[in-house]
Amino acid sequence: MLSLLAAKAEVVLGLQFVTRHRAPRLAALLGLGLAALAAASEPSAERVARVSLLVAGTLAAVSASRLLSPGPALATARMVVAPWWLVPSGRLAGALCVVGPATLGIALALAWASPQDAPVAGPVAVALVYAACVTACTMAMAPWWGASAAASLGFLGVWCGVAPPSAMAALFSGWVPLQRIAIWLWNILPLPWRALRWLESGGFGDPLLLLTWTLMGLGLAALHLAGTREPRRVES
Repeated sequence: MLSLLAAKAEVVLGLQFVTRHRAPRLAALLGLGLAALAAASEPSAERVARVSLLVAGTLAAVSASRLLSPGPALATARMVVAPWWLVPSGRLAGALCVVGPATLGIALALAWASPQDAPVAGPVAVALVYAACVTACTMAMAPWWGASAAASLGFLGVWCGVAPPSAMAALFSGWVPLQRIAIWLWNILPLPWRALRWLESGGFGDPLLLLTWTLMGLGLAALHLAGTREPRRVES
């Protein structure tokens, strides 16, 4: 019962840390602008999926940087006496309470503006799985590097990672060492091209990698909280 109440409290805290900060609002405006541009050009089913993924990833990266950022968010997380997974998982769920409705609304609007019968359920589901991965990884970086650096890295990963590894190989074709490093990074990092490939071709490899990075992000966040929590003093 206490764990359930603590989980509910962390979800509400995560939601408040996102909605009360200006940066997620600016990210939401960016997503609305991107969706408006896509709707003006009669979006196809592929464009609906890409825009939904970009909006979800962008909003997740910016929102997650506030969940465990140095300051009140991190201080309140250190005071919670609960299982290791509860605080990061609860705050991730709180962030998804913002990302989910925003992604669904934009996907529905684009599908309505599309001349084709663009699907919505599949792109939104994949976008939310990817957003959870971005949220967990960005949230894990924030206690070490700060909210701004974590949000910047998450934002760059979302926008630059749409290109597949083949595009990176062509981009760095004249620099073999850089080409190998870029291809290696593009194949191990949880970038949005994997979510797009998962949506297009299915399979288990891409969602398994996203799930692995999600669990790693939650584990790193919990490890930081466990390592920095101050022991309680027992007064005699």
